[in-house]
Amino acid sequence: MASSLHQQQQEERDNTWMWQYSIQFTTCHSATTLRQEGGGDDMGPLIANNSIEFSLCPTSGGSNCATYVAPMEDFLNAYTEAQMAEEEYECEVARETCEYQWEMQQNQNQNGNNNNNGQDNEQYYYNECVTAAGKDYCVEYEGQEDFEIQEYLECAEFEGNADGYVNYFIGPYCANGGKEVRLGVFMDGGCAVPASDG
Repeated sequence: MASSLHQQQQEERDNTWMWQYSIQFTTCHSATTLRQEGGGDDMGPLIANNSIEFSLCPTSGGSNCATYVAPMEDFLNAYTEAQMAEEEYECEVARETCEYQWEMQQNQNQNGNNNNNGQDNEQYYYNECVTAAGKDYCVEYEGQEDFEIQEYLECAEFEGNADGYVNYFIGPYCANGGKEVRLGVFMDGGCAVPASDG
């Protein structure tokens, strides 16, 4: 029994085969259900139950694909985590490349006694360098507050709510006939009742 359990745990952890496959979004589905238990005043009686249908296909091509369905929140969380990790890696590579170029430029300026009267600003150079490399998402601006998309992958109250009388909520929903996933503004904590225009 212990050997069988150990073998099962090994099989569950072995994900090395996955690098040969690509995930392809197929469609999304929405269903609205009644809330099982009452929430707060803003929760409302309805809750949106969204799911994602996706295929796992060989990266090398071919039609040997498997189709899966997962809760939208789980899929979007995994997707955005992977995307953020990839962007973080790309920004780190771009940062190191730009820092190297900056140092080379500074060395050339010192050897040539070229003085730009303080016009050489390292942060400005970095921002221009990563933008030129097509990685403008790596640019950091002073005082910039990032929109944390992962806060709203599950229906959540909008923190920047300027209307003191109505609470708004942000959450994902299926759009364009199930071909897209978008973030929307809703009137209820179940993200089932869209907010009116404006």
